[in-house]
Amino acid sequence: CAAGELSRCARALLGVLAQRGVATDSQVSALSGYRKTSSGFTNSLSELRTQGLIEGSRDRLKITDAGRTVAGVVEALPQGRALLGYWKQKLTKCESALLQAIYDAGTISREQLSDVTKYKTTSSGFTNSISGLRVLELVHGPNGGDLTIADVFKE
Repeated sequence: CAAGELSRCARALLGVLAQRGVATDSQVSALSGYRKTSSGFTNSLSELRTQGLIEGSRDRLKITDAGRTVAGVVEALPQGRALLGYWKQKLTKCESALLQAIYDAGTISREQLSDVTKYKTTSSGFTNSISGLRVLELVHGPNGGDLTIADVFKE
């Protein structure tokens, strides 16, 4: 299989997995720009699996050796603060602001996060954005508890 035989979406998904090695479908969706709820995304994952370029399920997609060959050379993910900038470009305004504040603090309570960002803890945007950051594994912390920046941002 040559990369030219893949759909545009499949090439984008494969590129993300070539960068990361292993990722969730949410991470692949966020980094590729394709919505994971779209039929194109689902069909492209199926296309990649059928051709033996990826393996695994939604919570753990993994590129295969054949997938690496087809993907070719891909740019490595940035590190530390540069990785923060990379992710902020791919997130919503609220997610980006929350991620920046958590990054700056290292660990922060939801109340402090609300004070810093001016997003109310009771708003659906605040809760949904925290949930989104947790799903992408950019921040960690229990529901209602303090939030900590993920290790991938630590230099």
